[in-house]
Amino acid sequence: LKFIGRLRRRLGSMVKHSEVADLVADKISKWERVPELGGGVVTREQWNGAEGSWAVGVYDPQTTFETLHEFLEKQPRARYVVVGQQFDKDPGVHAMEHPGTYVATLEVVVDGRELTADDRFYEILEEARDYNGPVVLIAILHERPFLYRYNPSAEQAFTPDSGTMTSIIESFLQREEQLVLFVKKEKEMAGEGAEGAAGALAAGLGSASEGEVTVLYASDTGHAEECARKMSRIIKLAGRPVQMKTMNSAKDAPLQGLMLFVTSTAGKGEFPANGTGFWENLESRKENVEGLTFSTLSLGDSKYWPEPEHFAAAGRRLHQKLVDLGGTPLLDIAISDEQDADGYRTGFSAWEKELRKAMSLKAGDDAGAAADEAPHKTPEQAKYDSNYLRGTLSTSLRDRTTGGIPQPDQVVIKHHGIYQQDDRDMRAERQALGLENAFSFMIRVRQTAGDGNAAQWRAIDEIASTLGKPNLKITTRQTWQLQGIQKHNLIESVRMIQRACMDSIAACGDVARMVCCTSNPMATTPALMDECVHYTKEIHDHCLPKTRAWHEIFILDDAVPNKKYKVGGSTPFEEEPLYGRTYLPRKFKMAVAIPPYNDVDIYTHDVGFIAIIENNQLKGFNVIIGGGLGYTHNNRATFPRLGSMLGFIEKDKAKYVAEMVIAVQRDHGCRSDRKHARLKYTVHDHGIDWYRAQVEDLLGAKFEPARPFEFTERSDPVGWMENAAGHHLGIYIEEGRVAGREKEGLRKLADRDICKFRMTCNQGLILTHIKTEDKAVVESIMEEHGIRYKRDERVSGLRSASNACSALPLCPLAFSEAERYLPDLVSLLEAEARRYGLFDEQISIRMTGCPNSCGRPEMAEIGLVGRAPGSYNLYLGGDHLGTRANRIYKEGLEEAQIIEEVSPLLGKYAANREPGERFGNFLVRSGVVKPNNYGPDFHDF
Repeated sequence: LKFIGRLRRRLGSMVKHSEVADLVADKISKWERVPELGGGVVTREQWNGAEGSWAVGVYDPQTTFETLHEFLEKQPRARYVVVGQQFDKDPGVHAMEHPGTYVATLEVVVDGRELTADDRFYEILEEARDYNGPVVLIAILHERPFLYRYNPSAEQAFTPDSGTMTSIIESFLQREEQLVLFVKKEKEMAGEGAEGAAGALAAGLGSASEGEVTVLYASDTGHAEECARKMSRIIKLAGRPVQMKTMNSAKDAPLQGLMLFVTSTAGKGEFPANGTGFWENLESRKENVEGLTFSTLSLGDSKYWPEPEHFAAAGRRLHQKLVDLGGTPLLDIAISDEQDADGYRTGFSAWEKELRKAMSLKAGDDAGAAADEAPHKTPEQAKYDSNYLRGTLSTSLRDRTTGGIPQPDQVVIKHHGIYQQDDRDMRAERQALGLENAFSFMIRVRQTAGDGNAAQWRAIDEIASTLGKPNLKITTRQTWQLQGIQKHNLIESVRMIQRACMDSIAACGDVARMVCCTSNPMATTPALMDECVHYTKEIHDHCLPKTRAWHEIFILDDAVPNKKYKVGGSTPFEEEPLYGRTYLPRKFKMAVAIPPYNDVDIYTHDVGFIAIIENNQLKGFNVIIGGGLGYTHNNRATFPRLGSMLGFIEKDKAKYVAEMVIAVQRDHGCRSDRKHARLKYTVHDHGIDWYRAQVEDLLGAKFEPARPFEFTERSDPVGWMENAAGHHLGIYIEEGRVAGREKEGLRKLADRDICKFRMTCNQGLILTHIKTEDKAVVESIMEEHGIRYKRDERVSGLRSASNACSALPLCPLAFSEAERYLPDLVSLLEAEARRYGLFDEQISIRMTGCPNSCGRPEMAEIGLVGRAPGSYNLYLGGDHLGTRANRIYKEGLEEAQIIEEVSPLLGKYAANREPGERFGNFLVRSGVVKPNNYGPDFHDF
């Protein structure tokens, strides 16, 4: 019977949708002609404007929504039926967004040329006929659709009937605060043995009690907002009325009734930006709040600032102030510590448990679980449930009712080289207006070894100019990064990248990401450079995930078949032979360095391959593993670590070594604590000898002793170079941001197609393979557009060796500015360097907005890492070749203090350095800082 049912539906799908629409219209017409029903006119495609009439149309993504909008704007007492099989946008959600609209889905089964209708079909028609307002029905052809009805006039507005609820519908329910009713109905259906949506989220509900609960939050990174949202949903699931908003949006509201406060802590005990206004009003308040009952959850990091008075200070101050004003605390203040086993969620769980008791919430434990699981999954859960990185992206990326995507999809989409972001400069304003955050997406292009041609540069420039922020970011991963892409432009942006023979597969996420390679064309001969790039790409391609999810989500237009068949000897991948369902515990970075240049910072990678060239031949690679820089402030269990030597291998074995190192990390890396999940901690915990033995066992070969090599340079070239491949021009791009006149000039070069574009790991750019007759044209464009291509007053030694991550406003992890601020700070330090005769002295300075370290500040002679708005930790003593990390020198410095600390050290360096001695080495030799010889040393003064 099931087979017959599926066969009937497939036969139905073979009928043209226009024919199905005719059958639906005919079925409704016959039903309407039943005498006791009164009757109503049924038309095809266009509504005739008559009250009580019906219109039946075929789904068309180009016209349906405009037609529905015109229909619903008139708010008629009439009905519109949309017939379709695949919906890239959901017309049902679109209709529900219009107030007062009845919406329902119908399953359409066609047998031959006959449409069969069940009792529910006619039940929906009766409800639609009786509804006093506009009606939109979605007649769906495919098998087992999600069937529901939405009646705004009913006490229970949303009613699920059968099937699996989509994430788009769930998002709508959350926004419309209908989830309580949905879960209640599911509980009833679960008791009846229903499947799909009925059993998936079933949870008990308590009866509603009097009095609304207000939940106010202040959050910078989103953790406090997440906790507030979870608690609000738990209260809602228990049947209590609840409203949630930012503290600033309620700064003038009365403090009365039951209120829950959730706040994170910024800087040295300050409130996040969307809570400062509320706190300023409260701090100066004199009137009592005796009518207020409240509870406070304060988020903090006990190791972020060493002074205990700063820990979770914002919430503690808020709690005490409310007590002083006569408020009644429902509970003692709850503290959530980022250092707990499960981070801030540990403290939240304890607070939730106590609140349930204090508020007599009747919902059971399963209701709380449902509230938690709906908005959040751990990365391991999200990866495992994603069906090899598919998730629900095919649906959520086409949902036009929100600019973002669900949290599990945010985890999954990273593996496709894409991050969801929002403009933090706009958060407060949008929250005050009751709008969601200004979401957008960042795409990191997979460009192994950083090489691009003119056509690819034009394509990336075109995407930035038309679909995203009008600039390009060259990242420390030696590739382009496109930012500010709205969700409705994301798929087309990816397709434009693909049409230029590029993609974003595995550019981010818990996989082996793109492999970097030395970019300086003078590192070796052109032939050897090409050979090294060849092996770079071979390593990368060998370790690339095998899932077809990227193509299915972003490239294919039609529905993907559920089953893949073997055709012509090819074997469709149903699993990941290297990664498995959960991929790696954390991100995995690799690079190839060609001595004497270490521009890739080879010791900072999970796996580093150092090219060994002897007698003008590439013999193989020295392999180092276990490098990585990210950490948490003041947490000695997290630290930057430089790679350790495994030994030498022949060049043809390089890709297999990479595979086996990945396999060992896959099986032995920590998956319970993401702060301890990088390969560097696996090597640190087990030792390099143990790891070498594991890799050799899998490889079936032994490493040879490492061969001699020497690094003498790490910075990017600026100016002209020449070898057998032609002329090359190194240009300085400040913090890697290509914008304005520079962007116009480089687009002119790409339009002329007279060079190639090689990006560097220092956020720079080298124009390569320029013919002699084209040099003058290139220089003319450089001059015309103010592009810095030679060392002069515009490019000091300090500036030429600087880089910064993007940080604010789009990075959700940033505590402080980086890219937008470092150029100004360098200008101030340049003035100090000029005083001491060091203007042309190359001293590396790097800045990031947080300790995730995208800009590799730990490898700089001067490293600055943000820890609060306008506040940075200062790290000193890294060497100029990238073979020694720096260590902490001062904490929590503002701009004037940074100048005050660095300027005297520049003076001492100028007066007391030895011949050829570089700044970082001088600071170590003179005892200003101790050398960092061991990872955790990084945290010690």
